[in-house]
Amino acid sequence: MRRASPALSGDSGAVTPLMVAVFAVLFWVMALWFSGPVAFSVTRQRAAAAADATALAAVGWGDVVAGEVARVNGAAITALRRAGDRSGSTVTVWVSIGDVTAAARATNTLVSAD
Repeated sequence: MRRASPALSGDSGAVTPLMVAVFAVLFWVMALWFSGPVAFSVTRQRAAAAADATALAAVGWGDVVAGEVARVNGAAITALRRAGDRSGSTVTVWVSIGDVTAAARATNTLVSAD
């Protein structure tokens, strides 16, 4: 008995849609798996940038402007500490975006190149 050639059978090319579907599901699962850590990393970077900008605003223009800078960056000030004397001041600020907290320090004191 002779078999029909694969080119003549009705199943020709049926594997291609199946493989596309398998790769689509694999891609979707990997995208979901990696989205959590990536989102956390992005939020951590946003919080660090907001803390830097807020600390600079606090040391240069005061607490009211610092609060506005934090708000514009999507963050909230959780703590702000000032230290200094007549030669300059240092501001340390902690901000949070959701569950992520970041801290930054800014000073208006000149640092010598020694």
